[in-house]
Amino acid sequence: MPNILAGIGDPGAVYNQNFERLEGGNAFVIVEYLRILMSPLLIGVYPLTVVYWSRLSVKLKALCVVAILFNLSLYLATGTNKGFADFVVTLPWLVFLSLSAGILKLRIHRGLFIVGLLALFLMFLHFFGMGQIQREGGVGELGVFNTGVERLFANQEHSVSQFLSPDLRVIFESLTRYLGQGYYALSMSFGIEHSSTFGFGNSIFLARNADAFLGTNFFTSGSIPGLLEAQTGWGMFTLWHSIYPWLASDFGFFGTLLVMVFLSYLFALSWGRSLIYLSPRSVILSYLFLILFFYIPGNNQIFQSGDTCVAFLFLLASVMFIRPPTVDRSADPQPMSESSRTKPSGCL
Repeated sequence: MPNILAGIGDPGAVYNQNFERLEGGNAFVIVEYLRILMSPLLIGVYPLTVVYWSRLSVKLKALCVVAILFNLSLYLATGTNKGFADFVVTLPWLVFLSLSAGILKLRIHRGLFIVGLLALFLMFLHFFGMGQIQREGGVGELGVFNTGVERLFANQEHSVSQFLSPDLRVIFESLTRYLGQGYYALSMSFGIEHSSTFGFGNSIFLARNADAFLGTNFFTSGSIPGLLEAQTGWGMFTLWHSIYPWLASDFGFFGTLLVMVFLSYLFALSWGRSLIYLSPRSVILSYLFLILFFYIPGNNQIFQSGDTCVAFLFLLASVMFIRPPTVDRSADPQPMSESSRTKPSGCL
């Protein structure tokens, strides 16, 4: 059971403990395999709850909220930013999707709703900053960036840093490290000679399983991030590379541009089907695409773990090859009457 209080009180320490546990061999691998098998259902709870909120019964709403909070607690208990970040970033878009489809009924003033989202974002920044301050090596407080070969220190005389409190300075410097390091790795990747990893090197999950199945290390070490680590010390698993070197491992850099065009088309397709057909599969896929594009400066996020990778491929195949059901608008909110249109504006 996740220890939420420890995660909130000392996120840096629990993050280090979780990292050591994973490095020493995860004792709960069987649970990970079960999560992978059930990934489309588990991942779908949050986006479907938000989009179909007005159609759910009170009991189902309560069960879904408990499930979402429990999932977030796993990330809070391990001092990991990802779960909270995914929630904060995708929530406004899922609400927008539901409102645009005409199935979400909220009697909340628009200003109050925006204030709530802003408060949620500030909570995330606080949790993020606490985690950075308490991680090993003084990464946050000293502004240290370990490239694998050398340590770089943030310029604390920067015009922005000078006007921030120590805690806010840590958040500012940590965010800039997160956003910038992936593109720096990309700049170093252009000069690396490599051969294709045949569709496996873009994903840590796929590469490791292909290596284990074939008894090799080619798909992991032969990817551009793997070669970059061998040649420069830039950590394959500890630092970000942006999505582009991962995809280029399989498709080359020019091919990566075409892949990004194709992914953009699929995103638009799944979003459109969510609006027109209210298809649950398309809603979940749109949620995964939001995460994929949000993490472009970091990595090929959806394919880095087994549950999101399997869910993405399964849902993509179902959307591409299975005709969406006919939309049922009988449960949707009815158009406003003339009298209701005279109510004060600014409400959702």
